[in-house]
Amino acid sequence: MKKIAETFDAALELLKIQQARKILRPRRVWRKSKLDKFSEELFSLRELGATGEEMRLYLRKYKGVVASRPTIYRIFHPRTTCLTTRLGGRSNVKTAASKSRKK
Repeated sequence: MKKIAETFDAALELLKIQQARKILRPRRVWRKSKLDKFSEELFSLRELGATGEEMRLYLRKYKGVVASRPTIYRIFHPRTTCLTTRLGGRSNVKTAASKSRKK
């Protein structure tokens, strides 16, 4: 029979497991959006009642950025927590999906 080791270092074993997992399955790194630079301006425009088309025209005319309306609306979706966290937790923007869930 094999002799069982008397000492078990849990911290060392956990470190080995974590290193092995990093090699097997690295985390995905999502690409930054070209709209991240202008997100605060877009949130401000949205709070004042600007439509997607108006925000798209603002980006095109004043910032030189070409983006479609669905791409702009993606910033305001509640599931984009990484962006809204950087903006101070402004994830309470109302969308059609969130309004239908409350019923």
